[in-house]
Amino acid sequence: KSESQQKFLTWTQLLQVLVEELQGIDKKGAKRVQSTIDDEDLLDAANIALKKLGKAAFADAVVGAVSVAKQDCDLTLPQAIWGLNPRLIVTTNYDRVLHWGGEGRDPKLVLNNSHSELQALFDEVGRPKIWHLHGHMDHADSMILAPDQYRPLYAAINDSNSELRNAALTLQQIFTRQPVLFIGFSMTDEYVLDAIEQGLQAFQGYAPNRWALLKQGEQRVKELWEKYQVRVIEYNDHGQPLIDLLQKLAAATAQGEIRVEAEKLKSLPAIPPLCLDFARQECANVLPLGIQPSADLSISLQNVYVPALVENARPEPDGQSDGQQKSSRTERPTWQLLMERLESGSLFVAGNAGYGKSTFAKWLRLQVLQPQSQQFQVAAPDEFREVLPESLQGRLPVLIAFRDLVDDLHAQPRQGAMSAADLLALLQRWASRYAGKTGITPELLQAWLRAGRALLILDGIDELPTAAQGPNGTWNPRNVVLASLPLAIREWHQAGNRLLLTSRPYGLEDNQLQDLVNAGVTSCSLQPLPDALQTLLVQRWFSVLPKYQQGPLAEAEK
Repeated sequence: KSESQQKFLTWTQLLQVLVEELQGIDKKGAKRVQSTIDDEDLLDAANIALKKLGKAAFADAVVGAVSVAKQDCDLTLPQAIWGLNPRLIVTTNYDRVLHWGGEGRDPKLVLNNSHSELQALFDEVGRPKIWHLHGHMDHADSMILAPDQYRPLYAAINDSNSELRNAALTLQQIFTRQPVLFIGFSMTDEYVLDAIEQGLQAFQGYAPNRWALLKQGEQRVKELWEKYQVRVIEYNDHGQPLIDLLQKLAAATAQGEIRVEAEKLKSLPAIPPLCLDFARQECANVLPLGIQPSADLSISLQNVYVPALVENARPEPDGQSDGQQKSSRTERPTWQLLMERLESGSLFVAGNAGYGKSTFAKWLRLQVLQPQSQQFQVAAPDEFREVLPESLQGRLPVLIAFRDLVDDLHAQPRQGAMSAADLLALLQRWASRYAGKTGITPELLQAWLRAGRALLILDGIDELPTAAQGPNGTWNPRNVVLASLPLAIREWHQAGNRLLLTSRPYGLEDNQLQDLVNAGVTSCSLQPLPDALQTLLVQRWFSVLPKYQQGPLAEAEK
């Protein structure tokens, strides 16, 4: 757009807004900032304005300057960026434009103090993420506005006491992970360049292939990229030339991804019918303890199942004022369907005895193998109706009770963690032992894991023993498995697999749970059934009991 039509300010124009803000309260300070701008020392100008205005007024002025209405924005460029299908975007922009450009993908906002989101930053499943490295306008306290505020962030990597150290370390670790698209960095900013160089230097030789889109003529940045074997793709200018390049890259990427995925799925061995037969059998005869099945009393989980719930992790609705958010927060349910929560990624689910961990594990396996297999005579209220997440469809569900691994663990006592290969070998020995019942052979398990299309459901960590006798003394099978899981999970996630782990709460120490979270597994807890689900449970049971066939709902109400 022309200068008069431009909605997004340049850094110089933004500083001019700060000068105008200062005019009314500190003319001398405004003159000093203007003089520094005229000398083209923009970073010093920002520091002076910050000191003169104070952080609150500075932030208000910046938010006002970068606030634009969605209808005033040309979203062609951000939409072209999302066309590359990035899992993570890191930006120093404060505004909402990247989120608007990613509509339909529901990108998740991540800030430097979003510790759980930073830990799950590299997950290959769930919603894509936008990490606002310098904060976001909807969270004014998060905004980093001038070099005096940049320094603590980029120096935090060497400061073990800094609250920002987790963010700084995560930024450094980015260079060992999947390709990440950086947007909004000012490549004349020495602090940003230093942070990028630290990451590149720390992991050179170990990082995956790296590319950078670069405007022609930015020689200093080009030299940095080339120093660390980052392949540069240059474009003529910002605007349409960059959009054209991004759209060409997106088209090429999509074609390649479709071809690779098609070949991968085509080469997979078929899931044998025995897998579904066994899953159905495991969901049959779910009578309460002490009641034996009979010819006229054989109850299937497909008749009486009710959804499992965990704590609510849905984000607050966007665009609400603090008062609106406070009001709506009191109305939001405290629970969320566990099935819905699985859409966002791998989970560790804790629950007390009788809360339905193993029941849900069996139900999930059946739904993945045979969606829409419910046979309910009593429909659930709308808010409790489950839908199998799209990200779980077409996978091989493998349900393994940890207690079934005990004999193979005892055969190879050890004090330290297993490698990812050793843990896979343990699971393959389980497959070999139970293939006649489950239909899952060691070869089938390995093929689907390698293709990234497995759903591992590992049930009952608490059922692993904490002490066993080996030739070299006592050892702890549960600790060995828990020490081995994080490394294997990272490899399985890297390939595209998903996991569901369950345990009673006492099954893991805090540090063991944190290791799972650091490996990309989100922790949640099963919640008690609310009154509506307790009612549904009773109604579904009474609807299939022969004794109450004439009026099951009335009898259930009693």
